[in-house]
Amino acid sequence: MSDEFLTEEKPSIFNEVTEYLKDANFEEALRLLQDRLQTDPGDLDTLHLIGTIHAKKGDYIKAEKFFRKELEIDPNREEAHFNLGLIHSKQNRLSEAIEDFENVVRLNPEDVQALNDLGVMYYSKGVTDKSHDLFCKALQVKPTYKDAFLNLFELLWNAGKYNQALEHVYNFLKKLSPADSNRITQPEVEENKQKVQPEYLKRSLEMRKRAPAIIKPSDSEKLDIFDKHVPQAIKDKKTGMNIAVVADFNIAGQLSQLFRLINEKTIHRARCIIIYDDYLTYDKDIVLSHDKQDDFQTAVKIIENADFFHIGRFPKKVGDLNLLDYLKPNNTIVQYFGSELRQKAKEIYQWHLTNKITGLSAWDYTMLESSPFFYHINIMFDSTKIKSAPKPEGTIKIVHPVTNRNVKRTDLFLEVVDRLRKKYDIEPILIEGKNNQECLELKSQAHMTYDQISVGIYGLSAIESMAAGHVVFGGISNFAASYFPDNPIVWVTEDDLFEKIEHYLINRVQILDRGLAGKSWVKLNHDPDRILRQHLYMYDFVRNGHRFLRHPDEQLLGAGYDRG
Repeated sequence: MSDEFLTEEKPSIFNEVTEYLKDANFEEALRLLQDRLQTDPGDLDTLHLIGTIHAKKGDYIKAEKFFRKELEIDPNREEAHFNLGLIHSKQNRLSEAIEDFENVVRLNPEDVQALNDLGVMYYSKGVTDKSHDLFCKALQVKPTYKDAFLNLFELLWNAGKYNQALEHVYNFLKKLSPADSNRITQPEVEENKQKVQPEYLKRSLEMRKRAPAIIKPSDSEKLDIFDKHVPQAIKDKKTGMNIAVVADFNIAGQLSQLFRLINEKTIHRARCIIIYDDYLTYDKDIVLSHDKQDDFQTAVKIIENADFFHIGRFPKKVGDLNLLDYLKPNNTIVQYFGSELRQKAKEIYQWHLTNKITGLSAWDYTMLESSPFFYHINIMFDSTKIKSAPKPEGTIKIVHPVTNRNVKRTDLFLEVVDRLRKKYDIEPILIEGKNNQECLELKSQAHMTYDQISVGIYGLSAIESMAAGHVVFGGISNFAASYFPDNPIVWVTEDDLFEKIEHYLINRVQILDRGLAGKSWVKLNHDPDRILRQHLYMYDFVRNGHRFLRHPDEQLLGAGYDRG
């Protein structure tokens, strides 16, 4: 999939901007374009160029804002739809990326790059039949289109359709060199043969842009890279393990928060490697999707020198490095956060059963019953990160953080609030496409939160809102209630959401009472220090097996040994 953001041909008035862009002088280019926008706020080319520059800078939130403004003026701007697709794919917002690329194909059915990228998005969601058809369509339009060729080959090969894959290669080579087509012969492969790629396609083919090649350090190179984020005052007290925290995404900021706590409060040292960045701008250490060669080299050194691995959602590769080669039953835990377990429970369970590697889940019901490898540790949240909600006076504000409108039942929320606004002074605020700090700021200005009613559990968003003192409305399943029967979320269903919200609009003093209960709940059950200690005991269990401890918290710096 291309990493390039499209720009249109510009008239001579944009020559100066073009020169700045050639030199990657984005700030000067933006200054000129913003000046032009002051005189002509609706100029589509200016809006598009500003969005493109923000995208090239990696500021996807601002880029999306300008592309959407462009489409408000002209919904048929093919390039704006395409660029939104690139942005959403980089943020792993696959459903939105699919919609964007569908719009491009609707406007231009022969846009081979949009056809290919749409196929990649469907492939990423596991819809292989649709991705197959899209790759084929791209090759019908442009038979020598390399990206679609490689992607279709990978799809066929991974599906075990080896002869079809080789026939696909054979046909592609004939189209590349028609004059030599009579000299190209097609090999055959037994359909049940082990998945070994043919000699002329030996490299690993991937649907997404491959990471830069990693230069591995020599055995004699001994860089103490785990010291980077350890406070200087306690470096000499670090007598424990080197812990590598590795994940595809920094899920809800949990992994970067964990690695900071390990460095600041324990005898261990830690680094955090995240494969793909996201728009929420959580704290970070190394993010490989930024494509910095030094980061890839550092990531390899971290992995090769780690004593223990805390894996989030199980990324199998870091660039060209197979992470699985380093994971063992006594040096690894894999932490899951819900959706992946719900979608791939049997596959994941079988992997853990085979490899005897420990798993963690915030909600055990997402795993199969009787799993001997999965343990429950709560999501952590530092309550000091969010301001308290205002007193429930005047207009009552209710926020709804949106990640997936269908899952969250945003339609139901909007319908209920429309009815409530006819009788009460209530203002709904949808939090969508905001980074984490912007989200927390909006929550600190509101009084209530509608979370969801279709998942049956609560996650970080509800925890943030409780920490702010909100009344939180959410669907809680019987299984979730069996874990926390006294959680302070207002349990709602589709049938009673209106009545439950109305109750607090009528009885505003109860907003304060419920808010205080939520704050206490978060401090008791989601305190980062407590959850850090849970992780440390689990690390010890994985490393040393079942054993009795002489002292509590002996992995924490400054731990006292006078407690029993």
